[in-house]
Amino acid sequence: MSRRQPTSYKLASQAPLWASGTAMGYHGMTQGFLVGELVRRKTGTSIDEFVTEDICRPLGEGADF
Repeated sequence: MSRRQPTSYKLASQAPLWASGTAMGYHGMTQGFLVGELVRRKTGTSIDEFVTEDICRPLGEGADF
């Protein structure tokens, strides 16, 4: 079951942990949701569809995601 919407909403609603430009960091459990949501908002497709169609397929036979 996908928890994309509630997780993406919670990520977008969080206040920064530090002042802009002073540090950066991503958590391994949430970075996938963040990147997936960025791809969905920009392209209108899921991350797996985007990677398959725009990266793997152009690379040729045997390139699967």
